[in-house]
Amino acid sequence: RLETLKQLQANGALRSTQPRTYVLDRKEQHLDVCPDSQAFVSKCGKVEFLSRIAQFALVAAKLLSPNQRFGRPSRFMPCLLLASLVQMAAARLKREFYFKYAENLRDKDLENIPKVWKDKERNS
Repeated sequence: RLETLKQLQANGALRSTQPRTYVLDRKEQHLDVCPDSQAFVSKCGKVEFLSRIAQFALVAAKLLSPNQRFGRPSRFMPCLLLASLVQMAAARLKREFYFKYAENLRDKDLENIPKVWKDKERNS
């Protein structure tokens, strides 16, 4: 492995590698290429939009209902909670297809490496 790396460095191949932001970008590497993923992200966007509409409609119906029958918390809150959870789940699933390993997360992870993988002390 070391000899291969030295050969790559001598040939200049290591200088031409792509930056990590490009290599780790999920949208660039996968979403722009895969039609199934594009359809999934599109559906997640639609579900997110429709659940927001449902939340708005529930709140509007609660505020504008002449009788308080619809406005009972036993009927209103579970529906609103379900619509909120669906919207959050769709947003999280959609977010997984985009770049998420930013520099600040990388730096935080690098600080934790010595805590988990400690170097063995050498006895001279």
